[in-house]
Amino acid sequence: MIEKQARYIDEDILNMSSGMLCIQAPQGTGKTTILNQLKGKKVLSVGARNQLGKATVENTNGVFETTHLKNKDGFTHTKGELQQFGSFFINLASLHKLSLSEDTSTHDFEYLIVDEALLVWIFSTKPEYISNEAQEEFLYRLIHTPKVILLGAEFPDFLIEELESICNLRKDRRFEHIKYTYPIGLKKEVTWCNDRIEFESLIARQMANRQKAKEIKKEESFFTITSSYSPKDHTLDGYTYITKDEYDQEIKNRQEKAKGVLIVSDRSHSVHTEAQKFKEVYPWANIVCINGDNQNEYEHLLPIFSDPEQTSDIDILILSPVFGVGINIRNEFDLVMGDFHKNPQPHTGEQYLQALLRDRDAMCFGILPRAIKKVNYEHSFVGDLNDTDNLLRHYESLGISDKGFFVRNPYTGDYAPKDINIVRRIIRLQDWATLNTQTRWQWLENKLTEYGFYQNKGYSGLVTKNLTPKGKINIREVSSYKEAVSTRLGREPKTEMDWAEDDEGDRKDNINRRRELDNEAWTSARKDTSLEQNKYEIHELIHGVLKGLLKMENNKYLMTLEMFVETDVWKKIAEDRPRYNKIIEAYGWYDCKIKNETTKDPLLFLEQTLRKFHFFTQVVAGVENSRKSLQTKVRKENLTEFNKWKKLQTKSYLRVKDYLFDSLAKGEIKYDSLSLSTKQYIKSFDHILIEEYEVHNHV
Repeated sequence: MIEKQARYIDEDILNMSSGMLCIQAPQGTGKTTILNQLKGKKVLSVGARNQLGKATVENTNGVFETTHLKNKDGFTHTKGELQQFGSFFINLASLHKLSLSEDTSTHDFEYLIVDEALLVWIFSTKPEYISNEAQEEFLYRLIHTPKVILLGAEFPDFLIEELESICNLRKDRRFEHIKYTYPIGLKKEVTWCNDRIEFESLIARQMANRQKAKEIKKEESFFTITSSYSPKDHTLDGYTYITKDEYDQEIKNRQEKAKGVLIVSDRSHSVHTEAQKFKEVYPWANIVCINGDNQNEYEHLLPIFSDPEQTSDIDILILSPVFGVGINIRNEFDLVMGDFHKNPQPHTGEQYLQALLRDRDAMCFGILPRAIKKVNYEHSFVGDLNDTDNLLRHYESLGISDKGFFVRNPYTGDYAPKDINIVRRIIRLQDWATLNTQTRWQWLENKLTEYGFYQNKGYSGLVTKNLTPKGKINIREVSSYKEAVSTRLGREPKTEMDWAEDDEGDRKDNINRRRELDNEAWTSARKDTSLEQNKYEIHELIHGVLKGLLKMENNKYLMTLEMFVETDVWKKIAEDRPRYNKIIEAYGWYDCKIKNETTKDPLLFLEQTLRKFHFFTQVVAGVENSRKSLQTKVRKENLTEFNKWKKLQTKSYLRVKDYLFDSLAKGEIKYDSLSLSTKQYIKSFDHILIEEYEVHNHV
């Protein structure tokens, strides 16, 4: 590794030799700017965030013709359409489109740029987003593109080791790692807040200054500038300015000292509720929150944010992780607050640092950290990754089925584990992330010290207690969130069914999963990749559940708790619960976690998971009194069939409910053939109601 101490990157990448070059440098050191040297060259940029790609294309002065995105709705160019472009940005998830090009020479790039390389590597370990074809195309580009440049603020050891091993497969075998160091935090201050009160007190101090500055700005119109420049026309806080220029400079100085507040959060949908709370405290302020729901509505701000000569009129901007990555903000905010204490799925120190340094010119920072949850390092063991037993153990811990673990090489006859390269990457990254999560706050403190920041342990100043309202604000009452839901649905949400269909912004993904479910996508998934098979395991389970539903009327279905827990599907889930929870966590479906704490947990799992496949679901608690009052009548109505069924059973002490649930599950009787009393009796047990949405977008 070559270390250079410089404020800005000064590499001559236009004349670099063939090989792989890693440029490691803090935010704001010109990593994107150096790409301007490549105008007129054939350049492919690969990233993990579309927002980052858009910003790169806009800030590189014509180096790239476009991104892989066709429009703001998220639709992408086809493989044929991409052939018309010589240089562009493409998301790693869409990279497979380049391997399907009929004219492969069209996409013979001279340069491959991997921006935010660590983020790309993390994204590459998500099989639910990255297909095997995209993985192979990425590896091909790393090996065969003449000049590969990887950019980022951090390159952990595991990443450097993998890049070196890939570089050994290249013809040139030339690998270079250049690290730029510079104290970008000089004269800047960080306060580590001990609690929410200190966190909000820091914001209150800045907002008081901000409000005063805005009032001064309004008063500016009351000053009349005359040709004689009478001193009375330029009096401010008792001080008289001789000239208008001096007065204007003082106004500017005050305004610069009271810029807005940027809150970077590891939350997502709840940024809307945070914005609503601050609006109640600062009704005069322009408060904006941006997350995955509404990010397209605020793309017009990007040119303003990136221009140090322009400023918006935003007083508080709350960013979720989706919008925060790779966004260049200059001279817009004076205080940046890291709200990192809520998310139960904590990020790494690198991700927190990147979020904090979004505004390159901010001078003051505050951090509210989350208490560290101890991690059992045994869960992230590594060991010899060439050892089969170790790999099998990792497969189990990662929630990957080991069915058909080995595959034969048809050319050599050798046996080898499937997906070996990507699984090794997942293992190494998991090991790094586990340790980093455990030590993230110490790592962040050390990195801030390295960058030259002055750090305070705790807030010192006027304390404002209970600033924002206590208790939860109903997010459905927040106007900005409700508008976002209305846009996604194409109508105003009025019923529980409307809100459930939106599923906090996941409706499109749910419809796509429903399409995969209806088409039984797992039957055509690649058999030579266990990760591809693993992707559809939940689909197969849900497909099995749907076969046992009791059809009621008008596309409505029912299943009782007693019936569900006796299905092969639930028995399979219960037997391998930790592995299935790993798969669910990989999807980010934290509400779907499989629990075994209450009797209704199986139904609650089914309720949340079916919603991810575009079904409307509701768990209904049974009523014991109704059940008892109906029991005699139901037994009398079904006595003949019950006695016939009972003779065929080996168990004793059987009751009419056993007959009904067993026969319904096996399809020997149909729900719609039952009497009204029997239907009411079945509904008196704990059950789940399942309903189709009126518009079947998945068809």
